[in-house]
Amino acid sequence: MSSNSNRMANPFELILESRMGGIVINFILIPLLILSALLLPPISLADRLLSFGYDSIGRDGGAIQDPDGTQITFPSEGVNRSFRVKLTAVPRSLFLEGAANSSLLAAAENIPPNLVMKSPYYRLQIKGRSPEEVVLKVPIPNESEPYATLDLYSWNGQAWEWLPGQKVLAEDTFESNLDFAPESIVAMQTQAVNPNISADYEISSPFPEDLRDTLREVNPEGVYLDVGGRLVGNLEQVPAEVMEGPFLVIPTIRNWFNDGSIRSDLVDNMLIDSAAREQNIQAIVGLLAQTGATGIDIDYRGINPNLSREFTAYLEQLRQALPPQTQLSVRVEEPLQVSADTWETGAYDWRAIGRIANVVKVPALPDPRAYAQGGQMEAMLNWATGEINRYKIQLLLSTDSAEQINGITRNISYQEAVEPLGAVTIAQGEDVVGPGQGVQFTLAGIPASSGVQFDTNSGTYWYAYLDDNNIQHTVFLENAASIARKLQFVAQYNLRGVSVQNLLNEGTTPEVRGVVQKFADLVIPPVENQYSVVWQVKNQDGGLIAEESVDLSAPNYTWTAPDAGGSYQVVAAISSNQAGSENLDRGGVAVLVATPTTAPTPTPEPSPTPQPTATPEADEVAAAAAQAAAPTQQEAAPAESQPAAAAPPIVA
Repeated sequence: MSSNSNRMANPFELILESRMGGIVINFILIPLLILSALLLPPISLADRLLSFGYDSIGRDGGAIQDPDGTQITFPSEGVNRSFRVKLTAVPRSLFLEGAANSSLLAAAENIPPNLVMKSPYYRLQIKGRSPEEVVLKVPIPNESEPYATLDLYSWNGQAWEWLPGQKVLAEDTFESNLDFAPESIVAMQTQAVNPNISADYEISSPFPEDLRDTLREVNPEGVYLDVGGRLVGNLEQVPAEVMEGPFLVIPTIRNWFNDGSIRSDLVDNMLIDSAAREQNIQAIVGLLAQTGATGIDIDYRGINPNLSREFTAYLEQLRQALPPQTQLSVRVEEPLQVSADTWETGAYDWRAIGRIANVVKVPALPDPRAYAQGGQMEAMLNWATGEINRYKIQLLLSTDSAEQINGITRNISYQEAVEPLGAVTIAQGEDVVGPGQGVQFTLAGIPASSGVQFDTNSGTYWYAYLDDNNIQHTVFLENAASIARKLQFVAQYNLRGVSVQNLLNEGTTPEVRGVVQKFADLVIPPVENQYSVVWQVKNQDGGLIAEESVDLSAPNYTWTAPDAGGSYQVVAAISSNQAGSENLDRGGVAVLVATPTTAPTPTPEPSPTPQPTATPEADEVAAAAAQAAAPTQQEAAPAESQPAAAAPPIVA
C-alpha cells in the first residue's frame, strides 16, 4: 500500500526513469542547455558567427582599412561602447550594373543625374552602438579630374547625402572628420546645373523688365532687426508685379543699413537672450505668413566671434519653426585665410550653417589679385566646397564699386569711387606758354596714393591711398569684365548660382546686365572693359581743337601749344567703354598761349653827300662853307644807321 502511494506521489521520477524521459533529457534538455551556453555571453556564438569578417573596436578606439588604402578611424573620444565594424569595397562596375547585391540596387538606380560615380562603393556596417566621431581617408580615384569638382557622397538607404571633406592633393586623398558613421562612402564627380540667379531689390525702385525672366529669386529689402529680436519695416510697398512674378520672393532681414553702419549689438544681444530669440523667430514666421513669401534670407553682419555656437543654435531653432518647404538662406562673411588650407570664419560656422540652410551666400573676395590662376579665390572655394555642399553655395557679387578700410568692405557708387582721384592739374609746365611748348596735365589725386592699377586676372581697376588720419583705403572699380571673371568661378566649381547685389539699380550698365542674362544659360561672353581719361582742349570760343583718350592707369596727357595765341581750356572726364555709362567730369584748367610780335624795320634815310677836300688855295672859302653846313649835319646825325631796339611782345 505504501509502495503504490510513493509512486503516485513522485510522478516526475516515473517520467525521468521512463524511456521517454531519457530521450527528452538526452536529446532535448541537454542540447538546449549546451546551445544556451554557446549563445549567451561570454561565448555569444551566434553573434560571433553573424559578425564573421567584422573587426572589434574597443573604447580605446581603432581603425579599419581596405586594401586600396581607404581607412576609417574611430578616435577614442567618440567611442562610448565597444562595437564591431566591417568595411566592404564593391567595385564600381558591379555596383552600377546592380550585380553586387540586391540591397544596393536602389542606390545604383537613384544616383542623381548631376553626379557621376568615380570610386568603388565603400559599405560600412556596424554592430553595436555607433561611434560619435569618425575620420575618413579615401584615395582620390584615377581619372576623376577635375579634382575641384569632386565630392564625397553616402547612400543612407533612401537617398544620396553629401559628405563634407577636404582634398589633400599632396597625398591624393580625401580627409573627412564626421560626427557620425555613414553607411557608405562614394567619390562622385559633380556636374554643372542651371545657375540660380538672385538679386536684392529696393522696394521703392522700379523693377527692370529685361531681367524678369533671368532671375530665379528676388530678395526685397526693407525689414530690419530691432531691439529684443523684434522686426521693423514691412514689405507693403513691394509692387504686385514683383510679388506675383515668375521668381521666388524671399525677403532679406538685415542688421545693417545702406550707409554702411552695422548694428551688431542687436544680433549679439538677441543671441544671448532666449526670449529675444523666440520673439525674433516668431516675428519671421509671422512675416512669411502675412506676405506669402516662400522663404527668408538672413543677413546678420558683425556678429561677435565668441557667439558662434549661439548663432548656429539660433539657425537650428529658426529652421525647425519654418514650414518644411520654406527656403532658408544665410549670408556668411568673408573668411580670413590663416594658412594654405585653413580659413577663419568668426561667428559663422560654415559646415554647421551648410547643414541647416538651403542656401549659403558666400561673398566673392574683393582683392583683384585673388583671381589669378591658383590664387586666393580658388583656395577659398576649394575649402568652401569641402565644408558646404556646392549645390547650396551662391557666390555673392555686387555691381557697385567697393571700398575696403581696415579689412571691412563696403559698397560705394561709381562717383564715390573716382572722387579721390582728383581734378585736372598741370603736372609739368606753366599756365602761360609760347607756341610749340609742351604742357603735361594729370589728375591731381591724393598725394599718398598708389595710382590707379589694372589687374588683368580680374579685369578690375583699383587704387589705394592714405587719408588724413593715415588710414589706408583700397578702392575697386567694378565693371562688366570683372563681373564676368567672377561668374567663371561659379561655372568652374559647379556652384548653385550667384547672388548679385545692386543688379536692379538704375545705375547698373546694360553690359553688366547682359553678362548676367547670358550666364543664366551658363554662357560667359568675353568682355573687354576699359576705364579711360578723355582729355579735350577747347579754344576761347568753346570749339574743340584736340581730344585724346588715355587709360585710367596712366592718366597723363601732354599738349603742344599751337602757333595761334589766345586762351585755351584743357578739361578731362573719366569714361568707361560700357554703353550707357556716364562720363564723370574732372574739371579743367585755363592756359594762355603767348605769341611774340616782331617790330617793323625802319626805312633808312639817304646819307649826306660827301664834300670835296679843300685845296690850300681855297682855305678861306672852305672854312666859310663848313661853318654854313654845320647845322645841317647836326640835324642829319640821327639819320645815321643804328641797331633797332626790339619791341616788347604784344599779348593778344
